[in-house]
Amino acid sequence: MNCELRYALYHFKKTVFRLCLMVLYSVIVINADIHSSYQLYNLGNDPAGTVHTFTLTAFGFNMIFLAFLAGILEFTQFKNRRNLDTWFSLPLDRWKLALIHFINGAVQLFAAHTISFLWGYAKIAKYIPIYNLDRGALISMYFVLLGVGLVFYGMVMFSFMVANNTFDGVMFSFAYIITPIMLISFFFDGILRYTPLRIVADSDCSGGLVFLIYGFADRFSRLFSCKYKGYKIDPIMTLDIVWMTIWIVAGIALTVLGIWLFTKKKAEKIGGISDSILGYRLLIPITMFTAVLSMGGSLGIGLLYGIFTLILYVIFRRGIKLHIPDIIILGIITILGNIPLNYGSEISDLLRNLFASK
Repeated sequence: MNCELRYALYHFKKTVFRLCLMVLYSVIVINADIHSSYQLYNLGNDPAGTVHTFTLTAFGFNMIFLAFLAGILEFTQFKNRRNLDTWFSLPLDRWKLALIHFINGAVQLFAAHTISFLWGYAKIAKYIPIYNLDRGALISMYFVLLGVGLVFYGMVMFSFMVANNTFDGVMFSFAYIITPIMLISFFFDGILRYTPLRIVADSDCSGGLVFLIYGFADRFSRLFSCKYKGYKIDPIMTLDIVWMTIWIVAGIALTVLGIWLFTKKKAEKIGGISDSILGYRLLIPITMFTAVLSMGGSLGIGLLYGIFTLILYVIFRRGIKLHIPDIIILGIITILGNIPLNYGSEISDLLRNLFASK
């Protein structure tokens, strides 16, 4: 048995308890949500008066929650200086170590999703022929959510690997989910809302992988019950496919980049300040400038923008000793926030007049 396989088996055994909790959680949620029924008041106990409801959306919620946790828990041991000796004493290339941890988390996601799916299927199997439910939609949901969920798991792994400590890794994981939503809303629902480019974000899939996973779960849920409930299912548009492709390709690319970051991480930085350009240096300016430009400035309110930005930089620097670029950004955001101007509205009106003149 080679070294890679021995370590993989060792790590799997070490995380079996986590796997059991993931499976138990998934089964409990699906068991409680996949099927419900109630009796129509005017028909008493007549079986014909029982209304059944079926939903698959819990599969999407489970996948988002568990993929997020797995992406963090699989690599949190590499954010602790006490584990560095073990890390470097292993006769494994770093990329192999990262791949083993990534695969272990993927296997656990697969197990939790599969077992909860089988449990849910067993619970509603007898109703499928009775209420003409779409078995194909149920099975398709399983494969689609598993695939997109693994891509999301890889994205979380990347954002966590950007950090040098666990706290920052969790912060970055949330930020990389929220920031694309803020940017898309700012550009397409804000400054470009009066231009032909507005339709680019006119899709339920434009919000990122989280929206993609939950959107798939909701769509397959309606497909599953469409004949029984008479739901009208809107077709998937070309724009939806474009956004799906963008997010999935981006997620795969970030997964590969996350493994590369693992191989390049300097041991002396572990547990210290997360100074990567992909971390606070990038996320704080993007988040705060987007917030100020979207909501506009107001005399006095800018002080709140400045305080919040200062708090973020204190978290970043682990103290009030800020660097010159931090102070410059803090100053600009505070000034912009105190100017009584709705920047997004002004820019959108300017662009509307520009396009109207053409």
